[in-house]
Amino acid sequence: MLRRIHFDFRWTVFLVVVAVIASAPAIAAGIARYAKNSGKLDGLSASDLVRATSAVNEGHLSDFRSKGFTNIQKLRFSAPVKGVIVLWSGVNAEWDDDSDPGSYADFVTRLTVDRKAVGVPKRAEIERSTKSGTLSVSVSAAVPVKAGPHQIHLQARTASGEALTYLRGRHTELMFVPFGRSGRQGSIN
Repeated sequence: MLRRIHFDFRWTVFLVVVAVIASAPAIAAGIARYAKNSGKLDGLSASDLVRATSAVNEGHLSDFRSKGFTNIQKLRFSAPVKGVIVLWSGVNAEWDDDSDPGSYADFVTRLTVDRKAVGVPKRAEIERSTKSGTLSVSVSAAVPVKAGPHQIHLQARTASGEALTYLRGRHTELMFVPFGRSGRQGSIN
């Protein structure tokens, strides 16, 4: 009886070894599939995920007065897939010394993406009192975009008034967030 149990034990070990060897290709295929997708999230590789960039112009622009929107800052960005770009941009503006005494300007800024206005324009009144303190005029927007290159511009104009505006620095910050496989914009409640 002892011999029979020993024989059954060897037979059991043999069957387990055969089963493991037979299932090895399936196990290997599963490991390979996992390894292939291990660097991805929702089907996107790491290079397709959130990105950020900025453009800063510390140069001064004096005697600014334009009745039409004029580009005062630009940024180029290439989206790897469909997604949303979130933009923050601003300019430091003040009353220009070359302005007539007592004059003012209604200074307006806006953002454009691929030559289309986005977000809400921001207005600021430029008058002599702003000379002692520079106004920071900021605008922002969140814009769905397709994969590929995009042009972003911060624009300004003088909506009314005769004062000249002195522009100190301009800046634009951008953050890109991909849509993922669904390719649709989410909603905020």
